[in-house]
Amino acid sequence: MDLIFKSSEIARCIEHALASKDWRVIQSELGPIPSICLVHDTGVYITSNGKPIDWIPEKETCYLAYAKGCDPIKDEYYYETGRELVGSKDDFVNVIPITEEWRNDVCKYKEFHIELTPDDIIYFFKNP
Repeated sequence: MDLIFKSSEIARCIEHALASKDWRVIQSELGPIPSICLVHDTGVYITSNGKPIDWIPEKETCYLAYAKGCDPIKDEYYYETGRELVGSKDDFVNVIPITEEWRNDVCKYKEFHIELTPDDIIYFFKNP
């Protein structure tokens, strides 16, 4: 089963990462490069690793693009859905490096999908 995100929300994360001049290093082997981060903690979401953090002052939080069914504010069963989609992996961050080409690809599609397998993370854009 795939994690499904709205491409329009992923676009904001990609734009922020590509526009940044510095990036948080989350996985040391990748170094400071423009990336989006797949996170599972309170919900399952994607955020930019760009600095400064993509801050939303009125919410006092950074911008997060939640997977379908995994938003703790909108989805009553976000915890159960998240565990169903990512397994029992609690509190993790996976870094997905991005390139300039993603800026064009994200606008062509409605959804961004991530499939977690035991050995890999597969991600792709898709129109439903």
